[in-house]
Amino acid sequence: MNILNKLNSNTSTGYIVGGAVRFIAKTGFILDEESFNAIQNNGYLINTITKERIHDEFTKLMKLPNYIKSIDVMKETGLLSEIIPEIKVQYNYNQNNPHHSLDLWTHTRSVVDNCKNSDYITRLSALFHDIGKPSTQSIDEVTGFSHYYNHETVGAKMTGNILDRLKFINEEKYNITALVENHMIFHRSESDKTIRKMIHNIGKDNTRRLAELSFADDEGKFKENRHNELLLKVNSIIDTFNIPKVSDLKLNGYELKEMGYEGLEIGKVKKYLLSRILDEGIPNEREKLLEILHNDYENNDNE
Repeated sequence: MNILNKLNSNTSTGYIVGGAVRFIAKTGFILDEESFNAIQNNGYLINTITKERIHDEFTKLMKLPNYIKSIDVMKETGLLSEIIPEIKVQYNYNQNNPHHSLDLWTHTRSVVDNCKNSDYITRLSALFHDIGKPSTQSIDEVTGFSHYYNHETVGAKMTGNILDRLKFINEEKYNITALVENHMIFHRSESDKTIRKMIHNIGKDNTRRLAELSFADDEGKFKENRHNELLLKVNSIIDTFNIPKVSDLKLNGYELKEMGYEGLEIGKVKKYLLSRILDEGIPNEREKLLEILHNDYENNDNE
């Protein structure tokens, strides 16, 4: 693919560069050396076009079948770090941890590539999932290895700032940052309780995406059936169990007031009932909630 003639046309160079990487994502074409150098030398001009257009081009290419080839070209030409300067620190970044043999960018790139069957929200979450690691690095005084405590929380905040800058809409921002912030959850637990809480906290679609991201983050070191079993479990809970919000409880605030509860205590009761539903899979049924209220809540110290 040669874009030199287009670079000499009257079309904005920024638009041509953005269109070129999207074309790669669509067709899988390989750039010739001259075109690669042209993007490398003119990549900075991507910032002459509007952030809204950069958003559109970026999200379009992440929806296409050869998206990972475009990411590779963007990284190697410097275009990716022009758009997301925060990502450059990942290049050749030694994670210095026995559980992470790859440098941080190679790991990130692998996770993005493992999202072949996922949607663009999951793929973008994979791109950003470890962006908080470098700024949270600490060194274990005993082992000398690096730790990255709370990198998912820091990374979610960084991701939100990047998405704001690139004019992502609120729904996209919420979904992507929710996945980044929770990407460690299913590494720690795949229990029904954890899945129910995730569905309640981030929604059904994002919980499915989280399962996909979790497996992609494993870099294939677990067997495929682990992936399938987690997705089957997530889908089963979504299909068979109604995950309520506080406002959906079959015992409402008016009824609790009639029973003698007042003020902040009403909210406390609702929170307790919801936690029992999510923790134990108790059905959201009025009689069952009344039973829990009288037998458990009122007979225990809930101050």
